[in-house]
Amino acid sequence: MSPDPPVDSGRSWISRRSVLVLLLLIMLLLVVVGSRRPAGFDPPTLDDPVVIDRAGHFEQRFAAEVTLVREEPVPWAVRLQEEDVNAWLWVRLPAWVAHFEGAGAFGADSMFQIRFLPDRIVICTESVAMAFMPRVGDGELHLSAAPGGALGRLPIPTTLLDALVGSIDLEALVGPMTDELGGDLVTRKGGAWHLPNRITLVDGRRVELLEVRLEEGAVVLVLQTIAASAPASEDS
Repeated sequence: MSPDPPVDSGRSWISRRSVLVLLLLIMLLLVVVGSRRPAGFDPPTLDDPVVIDRAGHFEQRFAAEVTLVREEPVPWAVRLQEEDVNAWLWVRLPAWVAHFEGAGAFGADSMFQIRFLPDRIVICTESVAMAFMPRVGDGELHLSAAPGGALGRLPIPTTLLDALVGSIDLEALVGPMTDELGGDLVTRKGGAWHLPNRITLVDGRRVELLEVRLEEGAVVLVLQTIAASAPASEDS
């Protein structure tokens, strides 16, 4: 039996050193990529008069559509442009939160941007992007994790995104806000976030969300206005 060949300690050290260098380079790349803003996060200038006007016009137009008196309880639709929604998210939403919840409340600072894609909605902050697939059913709006999430520019698997989103105590973030029946405004069931799909107007009419249709750069909401005396639908 021939003796084992001698171990080349120099070659072994070079191999281990190469692996270490490679790991360090990978870690550095992850840090650099993860620290960059997610794709789609391109907030408008907060004090830009055009952005302020766009946000206000969007809010007024949407409120007018929702409160419009409609003679027949038939479905109607409104198309929301991504640019208009982002102006509202950056300008009007923080002001609304600060007014009702206080300047130190979550959401009182401008932080959210949104992307509408044909197969998902991507919500971005300066450091993370979360993708969701919306669906309406059983009187609720369901938001399930979808491909497209990222930490900075680093894509993360849907399973990891779902775990991260599931760890967020969103019920605590919305504070004392409740739905119209006094229950939690946001709940998590079956791996998805659940929100009410209806609101009640001051005159007792209800506006129910029936469907969400996604497009590139826009979303179409299909809604229905129900008279104050009509019973609520069991399934939207």
